[in-house]
Amino acid sequence: MNNAFIKERFSRFCPLLSELSFIPDSELQVRTFDLHQGEEVTLTNLATDDCLFISKGKLSVNVDNQNTTLLDGSSPSSMHLALPSKAERVQLVAESNAVFFQVDGAQIDNLLAWQEMLNLLDPSDKITRHYATIVRNSKAFRHLPVELFVDALKKLKPVDVSKGQDVVVQGEKGDAFYYIESGEAEVWEVGIYDDEPQKVNHLISGDSFGEESLVVDGSRTATVKMITDGKLLRIEKEDFLQLVSNPMVKWIEPEEVKEKLSNGHLLLDVRYEEEWEESSIPGATLIPLQSLRARFNELDINKPYIAYCKGGARSAVAALLLSQRGYDAISMKGGIRDWPYEVQSNY
Repeated sequence: MNNAFIKERFSRFCPLLSELSFIPDSELQVRTFDLHQGEEVTLTNLATDDCLFISKGKLSVNVDNQNTTLLDGSSPSSMHLALPSKAERVQLVAESNAVFFQVDGAQIDNLLAWQEMLNLLDPSDKITRHYATIVRNSKAFRHLPVELFVDALKKLKPVDVSKGQDVVVQGEKGDAFYYIESGEAEVWEVGIYDDEPQKVNHLISGDSFGEESLVVDGSRTATVKMITDGKLLRIEKEDFLQLVSNPMVKWIEPEEVKEKLSNGHLLLDVRYEEEWEESSIPGATLIPLQSLRARFNELDINKPYIAYCKGGARSAVAALLLSQRGYDAISMKGGIRDWPYEVQSNY
């Protein structure tokens, strides 16, 4: 499903989605349903954070033969439903001709968190923003904790390479990690039973190499030779290991939060108002992540905070922003999705 379609369909529920500068094509998986009045669909084997969004018509949603909810494409307050994490069977009936979508809410949560990190960058710094987009869409950094995104950008060093150049050589001590911004390379390896190097891989723009010898503090296991001119992004060994092993955000398990609250910590909900209205943790204060930087003055810098969102990605960004400004802030793992205690509706 293309980016423009995703943005158009979901922008009414999450306005910020229409402002995302990128959504990797493989990152947001959406199932589309187009039902005529009276048609039914049954969903099983749901993901933990599955959500339903209705774009047109009306849809009756029954969860495990117990709770029935009506989604209405003409009502902003009734366009979205987060399905219970333990739902085994969801029966959908079109009350009128209906178009709706099934999507993993955690994916949206993570996309919004990454976008907020991109917004931290200086708009006039075109080079850094260029590298930011490269890093965000790369396989190498796809699973980098979102709070380390900006730190990773500061450590990147562009390196021009030439056709025929050996970037790393088998047997040498590993000293850096590389990402291919442009150009192509071949990987050659001398195996245990080989007399001559054998070609084992072909690398193109977007690929990376060098991390294995850094993590194990060993030698290069193969030689990488450029077969075209190109440009690499290099991260030194010490910086790479720091990014991997030293997260910048403090985390807390949901089961530990209650004790912290009794000792003076405050809860900060950084989701959208629509999410807040559907359910929230009692006693929490709502400041959506996209508004946080403009509303720091509403928080008491002398109080410790526990931030939470839907699944943990946005709250990690919030905890980072607060920590950078001198607040004592922790991010709750798993968000309200994994909260085992009571929640309340704010409708």
